[in-house]
Amino acid sequence: GKWVQVAQINSNSATSYKVTGLTAATAYSFRIRAYKTSGNVTAHSGYTKYNTLTSPTNVSSFKASKRTSSTVTLGWSKNSTATGYKLEQYKGGKWVQVAQINSNSATSYKITGLTAATAYSFRIRAYKTSGNATAHSGYTNLSTLTSPTNVSNVVCAARSYNSITLSWNRNTTATGYKLEQYKSGKWVQVAQINSNSATSY
Repeated sequence: GKWVQVAQINSNSATSYKVTGLTAATAYSFRIRAYKTSGNVTAHSGYTKYNTLTSPTNVSSFKASKRTSSTVTLGWSKNSTATGYKLEQYKGGKWVQVAQINSNSATSYKITGLTAATAYSFRIRAYKTSGNATAHSGYTNLSTLTSPTNVSNVVCAARSYNSITLSWNRNTTATGYKLEQYKSGKWVQVAQINSNSATSY
């Protein structure tokens, strides 16, 4: 409820000062005045005031919570110091904002229109608005990739009394394949095929 001196800077060549020990995403008011000393006399200028706010804390637990061949759903923990979030994607050699989420309780966003089996980079930062001022946190980065397309045309190519040979179309978006069999009430992986040119097992 009152103005408190936080610094006296005894040089007119010093033109900045860091105020520490503040609270995240909080509005603060400052004022500054110049002083002139000559002999035993000191005179002061009038005050110049400035209202600002500290940044919110960085977004945490940023991850790809779900992916398909054309979408990635990004998730993060709620930032209670923020007004909302700004989400960017690295495109064409630069960062481009793809969403501004104006609620700190929204903790996921789906990016659509992506290419299958492709790596993408995203970053997110929180923002806090108070009056006419907006402050941003630092960025939290994430690299992820979309899923390959589904395997197509799976058929039984041959069978015997104790084996089945499965075949499928080559998936050019894949590195390889993982084959599972339903056994005893659950799916069990029976093979990992580390080449997308292998199309039977």
